[in-house]
Amino acid sequence: MKHTILGSMFLFAVIGCQHKKNDVLTENLKKTDLNDTTTFVTVDRNVVKVRVPHPAKKQLKTSALIEEFKYIPIETADSALMGQYKNIHIFDNRICIQDVETRMAYLFDIDGKYINKIGKTGRGPGEMIRLTALTVDPFNRHLVAYDAFLDKLFYFTLDGQFLFTKQMSLRSNQNIRVITPNRIAFGVNRTEDNSHIQELEHYNILYTDSALNVLGGTLPAPMNFTPRYSPTSFSSNQDRVGYTPLLTPDFFEFTEDTLVHKYHFDYVGFDKPFVLEDLNSSDENGDNMDFLFSSTRMLPPILFTDNFLWFKTQTPDVSDEFYSYYDKFSDKMISFRPCDLEYDTEFRFASVLTAYEDYLVGYVQAAHLLHLKENYDKSNRKMDPAIADMIDNLQSDDNDILVFFKLSMPIFD
Repeated sequence: MKHTILGSMFLFAVIGCQHKKNDVLTENLKKTDLNDTTTFVTVDRNVVKVRVPHPAKKQLKTSALIEEFKYIPIETADSALMGQYKNIHIFDNRICIQDVETRMAYLFDIDGKYINKIGKTGRGPGEMIRLTALTVDPFNRHLVAYDAFLDKLFYFTLDGQFLFTKQMSLRSNQNIRVITPNRIAFGVNRTEDNSHIQELEHYNILYTDSALNVLGGTLPAPMNFTPRYSPTSFSSNQDRVGYTPLLTPDFFEFTEDTLVHKYHFDYVGFDKPFVLEDLNSSDENGDNMDFLFSSTRMLPPILFTDNFLWFKTQTPDVSDEFYSYYDKFSDKMISFRPCDLEYDTEFRFASVLTAYEDYLVGYVQAAHLLHLKENYDKSNRKMDPAIADMIDNLQSDDNDILVFFKLSMPIFD
């Protein structure tokens, strides 16, 4: 009985907090006249359609996939001990890393030397309760952090000095990008977080001005599906911003405030490819979410460079996920499972999080590189001296090491 009463009290507390949060968001929204909102343009012409190939059956050498790579150790300091990298933003020779475990972000120079911590934990000026998202304003040269608990944006200099905060009138979780000097795009994916914005709740993307007044939306979402969460859908490379919807294998790119549909990927021939039209029309979200996760589907976001698009695919067998990349100029594409690669170089990666200029940027644990060098030494293989020296200076519990790599398209016999 005691557990039942405590459980009920907790449930009422959670519901009360949610109502309070919705009331706060609605109150903030009153500053915006939604009668003046608009539908922003989505251009859907000349879309390149690409069929996703099955993972390569023959074992691929990493040297055939990677044109060039380099490791950047991220300094391990008492004030910058991280557990798991969530997002990485690189701008103006600054590397900003958002960490899952500490729920904070840390700033480094392009060589991985520690500069500053972004914000502090608390409720004072420049202090956050839960850092949810992080992005760069390339026009005003600011770092912008979002706290989903406080529903505020926090602005910092590129060196991590706190500037000011702005109160939000909508929720976006991990999806925020500054796309023009006076336009911010919020990926909302039609979750229930923004039910107070009834006029705009059917859009995947909402726009505000720099003062966070809601301006409108674009890319309508299916009315019969309300996801429980909003995954990262935006990707960036310098001042360019891309967008990958949760439910369709497409890649869009912003041209100022216009969303341009660039590519569509086809999973014909795969087991249970996700088809938007097949979504259960019932309002029972559980059925729809089960359908989503039991399908073959693209996992957003698509990362992009001038030459390549890179993404991950989830299959009904989660252990069978694979990566794909597409060469825009040759119109060639390859898919592979990391476990099937023949690692004939010192290149390793655990995950890939962003793109920077011509490079994709991933990370690898220090312990994995230490093990790699140990295997090289035991087998009398010659390791690149610069990489060997870098690994010799690592400890197994150091921060993860970033790996920058350029792709190449293998030539098959």
